[in-house]
Amino acid sequence: TGASEMRRVLTSSGRAIVACWKSLEHQALFQQLVETQSRQLDIPIEKAGMPFSFGDPDALKTTLEDAGFETVEIVEHEITARFPEPGEFVRRMTAAAAAVMPQFTAIDLDHATASITNILAPVLAHYTKDDHVVITMKTNVAIAKR
Repeated sequence: TGASEMRRVLTSSGRAIVACWKSLEHQALFQQLVETQSRQLDIPIEKAGMPFSFGDPDALKTTLEDAGFETVEIVEHEITARFPEPGEFVRRMTAAAAAVMPQFTAIDLDHATASITNILAPVLAHYTKDDHVVITMKTNVAIAKR
């Protein structure tokens, strides 16, 4: 596994630091974006929400311990993220999904962006400050010692 490979390449006193976004229920704007992408693009929500699929801190800890890490500490962390204006935010998030998920590759990006932005306009307005989308993103950070 990836966790085993991380451990293998560390020195005997090495540490691995792994950050995983918390699940969608902790990411209000992204939850609404992913749900809308899923409906509009006819993609299962599990696929559309894949970047947030490893949000359980216990699962992260277990994965690292199973890979042989001796000590694993999980710390919840929040960042304030600033993205471009709402339409460009939706475009980038949809394009990023298309880059890593085959289910998104057949979409018309311009049409999808316009449709999703229109549907989410009231939600996006809530997060828009000075023509930027500003959100708090929640993550689990694992500090694993070999």
